Formats: sequence, structure tokens, C-alpha cells
Amino acid sequence: MKDEYIMNSDRFEGAARDVGGKIQQAVGMATGNAPLRAEGMVHEVAGKGQNLYGQARESLRDAADTVSDYAEDTYERGSRVVQQGARTVESQITQHPLTGVVLAAAAGFLIGLVVSQRR
Repeated sequence: MKDEYIMNSDRFEGAARDVGGKIQQAVGMATGNAPLRAEGMVHEVAGKGQNLYGQARESLRDAADTVSDYAEDTYERGSRVVQQGARTVESQITQHPLTGVVLAAAAGFLIGLVVSQRR
């Protein structure tokens, strides 16, 4: 993924608010301005919360990508197994055509039984 190392907007804005809040606190402390210091604390906490929200969004996106990749890999493996099975059956029928006819007749008979019992 090309954007794997890029922060989402919530993480970026949260980090900026966090840093801005710390700066406000420092200025408030240096100047003895308690309201500015308190406002800085609020911005710092809000920034941390927004950053955590952004991290959660990224984690969910990454998990969804992983599940999607896993499903795609599983589908491809299953497809290969089915194709290999079809080739094996085709090879066996080619080598033993009478057995193939008997098996096809038996399968047809069983399907007929199942269908007739459902009515």
C-alpha cells in the first residue's frame, strides 16, 4: 500500500492540537496565565483523543485490508484445488470410461432420489 506510512487527517490534526495545547500550557505557565494554561490542557487532551480516533480508523482499515487479502488468497487456493480435482476426474474418466459412466449413472440416480423425496 503506498499510503501505509501517511497519517490520516484525524491523526495529523490530533497531533497538531496536542502540540499546540502543550505550547499553550507552557506559555500560560510562563506568564502565570491560568486560563491559557487550562485551555492548553483541553487542547492537548482533545488532540490526544483525536489522534487515538485516527489510529483506530487506520487499524480498522488495515484489518479490513488483511481480511480482504486473506479472502482473495483463499478463493484463489480453492479455485486451484477445484481445477486440479476436475483435471484428476477427467484423467480418470479418460483412462477408465466405463467406470465414469457407472459413476455418472449412480450420481444421477442419487440426485433423482433426493429430488423426488423433497416433493
